[in-house]
Amino acid sequence: MSFYLSDKKSFNDVKRNVTLPSKYSFKFIEFLGILTGDGYINYYPKSSGYIIEISGNYLTDREYLLGYVSKLIKTLFNIYPCVYFSKREKCMYLRIKSKLIFQFLKSCNFPEGKKGQILIPEFIKNSNSSMVAFTRGFFDTDGSLSIKKSKRTVIHITSISKFLMLDIRDWLISRGYTVSFCKSLHLNYKSNSTLYDIYLSSKSSLFLWFSDIGSNNIKHIKKWEKIKWAERDLNLIADI
Repeated sequence: MSFYLSDKKSFNDVKRNVTLPSKYSFKFIEFLGILTGDGYINYYPKSSGYIIEISGNYLTDREYLLGYVSKLIKTLFNIYPCVYFSKREKCMYLRIKSKLIFQFLKSCNFPEGKKGQILIPEFIKNSNSSMVAFTRGFFDTDGSLSIKKSKRTVIHITSISKFLMLDIRDWLISRGYTVSFCKSLHLNYKSNSTLYDIYLSSKSSLFLWFSDIGSNNIKHIKKWEKIKWAERDLNLIADI
């Protein structure tokens, strides 16, 4: 175990033999990207205690959350998360209860409670390989790959965090991607919020993404395989 956090173990952490990874490991950095996309951490002193939770659609993200993220958590922290379903909201949740992991994430500057304007830690921004891992995790939870009515294939990532999205945009541009960046007003019955969006739609950027950053979310992988082979068939027809 690294850092000064060995004294932060609760009785349950000791009982379950919870461990910590290096914060510089690419698997942990991908986990931070996942948590930044569709996760949160919080402390509930009167009820649940120290909570780390990741959510997703129980129909489209189930295979990714159970088949990949759950095993990633086991690899990183030596425990499996509890799994919860909400059919009414069509959501599923991976939940970890651990004081040690909670304090470790806070030591990596992950915000407690509502994420708001979250920032990418400097130790990630200073490494291209770390940014690849972080962006992959973020895309796999807060991104989409779709074919529009115009038959254009689009990678779309969205967040309320302006500086997070600007950092990802600038890093993508530095690696040769063609990026569209915009903001939009999201209206719902609870509140209005400004969203920041990254779009990639050029063929070169799409192919670069899946060779450079890739995805561990099976729904993205399967969709990209279909798109890739459709592009290949179109190119073969054009060459005839």
